[in-house]
Amino acid sequence: MKKNICKAMVLMSVALMSISPVMAESNDDVMVISENSQAKKVDDVIIIDDGPMLGMPSPIKDFDTVEEAQKSLGFVTKVPTTVPEGFKATYFETISDDMLQIIYSNGKDEVYYRTAKKNSDTEDITGDYNTYKEEKNVEINGTSVTVKGDGKKYYNALCTKDNMIYSLFAREGLDLEQIEGFLSVLNDDSNDADNILGMPNPIKDFNTIEEAQKSLSFDTKVPKNVPEKYKAVAFETISDKILQIVYSDGKNEVTYRTAQGTEDITGDYNKYAYVKKLKINDADVTIKGNGTKVYNVLCTKNDVTYSIFARQGISLSEIKTFLNK
Repeated sequence: MKKNICKAMVLMSVALMSISPVMAESNDDVMVISENSQAKKVDDVIIIDDGPMLGMPSPIKDFDTVEEAQKSLGFVTKVPTTVPEGFKATYFETISDDMLQIIYSNGKDEVYYRTAKKNSDTEDITGDYNTYKEEKNVEINGTSVTVKGDGKKYYNALCTKDNMIYSLFAREGLDLEQIEGFLSVLNDDSNDADNILGMPNPIKDFNTIEEAQKSLSFDTKVPKNVPEKYKAVAFETISDKILQIVYSDGKNEVTYRTAQGTEDITGDYNKYAYVKKLKINDADVTIKGNGTKVYNVLCTKNDVTYSIFARQGISLSEIKTFLNK
């Protein structure tokens, strides 16, 4: 198994400078035109030729261990000593060299833990600008924590202690007990990195796609063909409910998922400048990207959901190939 295979497909959105795409529609055809790209029609979809990804260099740096991420920063950081059942640390990152980010996953939800030194420019480090029905302050480990949610679950938590800021963001929401677990960092002795790994990993690895498929209780479809140079490098299931295949061309990794039902199984909660619905192989497909490349694909057909996530982005022609099941 490759060391850097993505076990969870998540990154908090970071503002990037980009050029907005110009879109035109005619007779149910879809056309996407962006600067430095050319368009051509394939079936009923106008496909963008590959072009460079627009915007500034990514401020996010990935590390193999939390210790490496911590050492890269110029200040001492604390990490959770306990996490709620089912969650496991899947990414260790820094943002702009002044913030530590750990992403936890339980196979369905991702929780983003961030910490940074407090200053006038970093009052709120959650990266979450949604408006919530409920906002209140609760005391956790002797510290006042602001939580935001809908009255049943909380999606955003923010607090300050000893000139440090701590935040949580959970797309699917957490209860107060789970938030308290993640914010064990507010205890004075909560700086032991050995404790962040959490409960057993919901991701199971298999040697072949057939083994992974047989372990599930429902029939699954996999791509008949994949774009040139891509090879399957991992066969996995998540929480015994999702089939996941990771493809790689040596530079980019594409994660294909399928599961019963109609829920969003991409695990990708970035905000994209470009979101469009297309018809591919008689299925309604939602794609998200920057106008030049596509990073997130989601569709449902016959009560089965299919998703694709490409961290480096792929073209629409490559998406059509992956979705040819």
